[in-house]
Amino acid sequence: MIETNLAQTVNAANDAGSAYDTNVKYLLSDKQILSWILKYTVEEFQEMSIEDIIDCIGDDIETGTKPVDAGLSNLGRVRGTVTEDNVPGEGIIYYDIRFTAYIKKAELKILVNIEAQKSSDHGKLGYHLENRIVFYLARMISAQKQTEFFPSDFDNLKKVRSIWICMDNDETEDSIEEIGFDERYYCQYKEWGEP
Repeated sequence: MIETNLAQTVNAANDAGSAYDTNVKYLLSDKQILSWILKYTVEEFQEMSIEDIIDCIGDDIETGTKPVDAGLSNLGRVRGTVTEDNVPGEGIIYYDIRFTAYIKKAELKILVNIEAQKSSDHGKLGYHLENRIVFYLARMISAQKQTEFFPSDFDNLKKVRSIWICMDNDETEDSIEEIGFDERYYCQYKEWGEP
């Protein structure tokens, strides 16, 4: 009997010699797990089946190889992606997991980042986690210039999602929080009338 990629991933993560952080990233990068995360955190995937979501998770910008075991090529882990984002004067940040999801019917491409966070506590971190999330989103948006659009075709910006899985909440604190940009109109010409 062939083990699924997820079973192999869990077995590999249970290896006593592996580090906690590495194990979490390894488990989260499995396409089956990513599909469940997308289903319950990204609106565009909520009505889709897990199998369809797995098919949406791309590996076109990743580096590395697919699993070589028979029957696992469609279910494998997201291959090691370019997780480093280096902007001169702003330093380097490393994304835990970064991949592209495609919804072919809608011709939609979404750039996704998953972060495994041991703590969300301001006292432990020394900063508000929401600020770091906004920073990661901003970097994912600004990094698209000269990769997703050229030279100033801002209408070709792709959607970005940064999903943070915080490990220090107890079960009564589990929640999904969405941070986004909202457009608001405070003044419109028709409200003020003719000058």
